[in-house]
Amino acid sequence: MEKSAFIFPGQGAQCVGMACDFAENFKESRLVFEEAGETLGTDMLRLIRDGSEEDLRQTEVTQPAVLTACVATLAAMRARGFGCSCAAGLSLGEYAALVAAGSIGFSKALLAVRERAKIMQTAVPEGEGAMISVIGVGFEQISEFIKENYDARLVGIANYNSPEQIVLSGEAKATEAAAAAITKHWHSKTVKLPVSAPFHSGLLLDASEKFRPVVENSGIRMPGFDVYSNVTAEIYNSADEIKTNLIRQFYSTVLWAPTAEKMVKSGVVNFYELGPGHSLSAFVKRVANSLHTQVSTRNIENVSALDSLNS
Repeated sequence: MEKSAFIFPGQGAQCVGMACDFAENFKESRLVFEEAGETLGTDMLRLIRDGSEEDLRQTEVTQPAVLTACVATLAAMRARGFGCSCAAGLSLGEYAALVAAGSIGFSKALLAVRERAKIMQTAVPEGEGAMISVIGVGFEQISEFIKENYDARLVGIANYNSPEQIVLSGEAKATEAAAAAITKHWHSKTVKLPVSAPFHSGLLLDASEKFRPVVENSGIRMPGFDVYSNVTAEIYNSADEIKTNLIRQFYSTVLWAPTAEKMVKSGVVNFYELGPGHSLSAFVKRVANSLHTQVSTRNIENVSALDSLNS
């Protein structure tokens, strides 16, 4: 039997209207939006459907909204009878993967990511941090370059997305200088990301400790199927390991490319990206191509995409 994985996007994938048509067509998805509203005291369906891009770009709004959209999409997938043997998510998306595997309840996850967002948002004054995508240079090359030339407390690698795409994060001047030096050395392409905080950088090390009591009180338990950690790219083996790595996630590199590689090598051939956007599927394809392996990726971000699975 072919192995399938559910993968979930993180902050940055959000868009107005995400998963709203699932709520309109599946009672299971509608109940997810209702639970989000009851938990957070916000009409999440109205916020996502009628709000503006600017509304959804605020970290404290984005993180619960994206989680809700992902879990609503998951509910529709399951209503149609689709399951998986393992799951993973990019940063915030890891919480959706843990919800999918029964490791944390949806309401508890919502409360946790809301606090996560608040802590991240206030950890570094706006404008003092930056995140810059670098395309065309390998992880090992950039990692060594940063280690030799920059203070790891000020700039580091936030995301290892694919064999040739990484994201730098840290103090704005140091991160911009590192990106400029990398561009000059390797003639790579860089793109500054429109984010409000330097996620997954050393600047969030102190802030991560503020999140510890949130994680400890979130009722995390062992997943019902394999979930991969962003921090280690390995399958979780205990509830304590999950708690530790969700804290470490604040300042550690998100190892998406190694995670995708482990999944492909384990025999996963069908990847379903549940939620807004299609970046993760593209990253998985690049990883699979580097391994000379064929996989199927499908982006399930609306009802028509879900309908196409049965056609």
